[in-house]
Amino acid sequence: MKVELQWEGDSRFVLVCAGDLGWDANDILIKKASEAFARRGGLQMVLDLEDVDCVTSAGIGVLLQLRSQAAEQDGSIMIICPSPAIRQLFKTVGLDRHIPVFHDWSAFRDLVGEAG
Repeated sequence: MKVELQWEGDSRFVLVCAGDLGWDANDILIKKASEAFARRGGLQMVLDLEDVDCVTSAGIGVLLQLRSQAAEQDGSIMIICPSPAIRQLFKTVGLDRHIPVFHDWSAFRDLVGEAG
């Protein structure tokens, strides 16, 4: 999995992911999130999954670890742009009850707003 860290203002960072989200993504995602939270707590973490092809059960575990990491830093986590199949997976396993999932950036910004 490839992950790029991007900043939107001072309060939000985006982890742009590409490839398969499985257990092998754990180290890089936790590392990138830790780098961002090292700046300060209370940040919004957004996972852009537009270029993610597959999410395994281990990948669901990684997402829940990221949720815990964000909570420990008084931050939040949101997911945007998953494919329809991945959205359905999140709904089936109930992940969308723990992490907000947005179809696209427009829906995200309509509800959450611009970064400050």
